[in-house]
Amino acid sequence: MASSAPQPLSGVVTGAPQLGTPAQQRRKASAPFDRDDADLILRSSDNIDFHVHRIILTLASPVFAGMFTTPQPPDTNSG
Repeated sequence: MASSAPQPLSGVVTGAPQLGTPAQQRRKASAPFDRDDADLILRSSDNIDFHVHRIILTLASPVFAGMFTTPQPPDTNSG
């Protein structure tokens, strides 16, 4: 099974898109939130990227479980 690169959820939780954030200001969180095999990136308001697994968030939180089952708009950034 091929896995795709994790997709950041910028603006989904806060409602404030972070589209213009320069990459050099972003930082990767330390272990255990720095996994290369993660399938989701959660970006904090201070631009720290937390690499996590959807299944863990789904099992731990009904809020995330609901968020991941809600239909998402199409990705307009794909080329």
